[in-house]
Amino acid sequence: MKMTRKRVVTTAAIAAFLTAGVFGGTFAKYVLQVDTKDDSARVAKFYLGASDLDLFANTYDNGDGEAGADIATTIDNLIAPNFEATGTLTFDVTSEVKATLGFDNRTKVETNLPDDIQEDLKVVIGDTSTGIVYTGTVYDLSHGGLSFAKIKDVPAHTIGDVVTVPVTVSWALENGKDDVETALAREQYADDPTGGYTLTLSAAAVLTQAN
Repeated sequence: MKMTRKRVVTTAAIAAFLTAGVFGGTFAKYVLQVDTKDDSARVAKFYLGASDLDLFANTYDNGDGEAGADIATTIDNLIAPNFEATGTLTFDVTSEVKATLGFDNRTKVETNLPDDIQEDLKVVIGDTSTGIVYTGTVYDLSHGGLSFAKIKDVPAHTIGDVVTVPVTVSWALENGKDDVETALAREQYADDPTGGYTLTLSAAAVLTQAN
């Protein structure tokens, strides 16, 4: 049987290819590919909110059992000897990291009362059952401020925790300063109703991630 020129050339090409496969190491091999599943994360939640402080009132009753209020007006909030005002600071805390809630030096009293009167006004911040944050005089808060004071430790995964801190401000009736207190009241009577002697309490909290 005679081979045509075309068949001879083709046969030679196949033989050359097989020879290259044997000696060139190009046989097929297993190949597998795999991808890991995606992983993602979000930033941890961290939030602090506060309600308004409703502390002072226009009427006070010292609870001695007698009819009528001890201190009263119609609209304006008042302070006077023999008053005690109690309110609550309320903080809304969400933290998915361990943190500390505390007051900072923005917690203060602003007043134009004379220093010796400020020293007779007492301030208590905190609950005796959970720990007093501050106890002292208006003078201390109006002059030196309050350095960072811890309210509570906040554990991780705290969502919508409501933290309440009682606040009390009082002015004792008997301080041995009747003349000074009476002079203040007389000046207040003569002053513009929108001015005169005032006292403002500001409380500021800070939420700080723990180390």
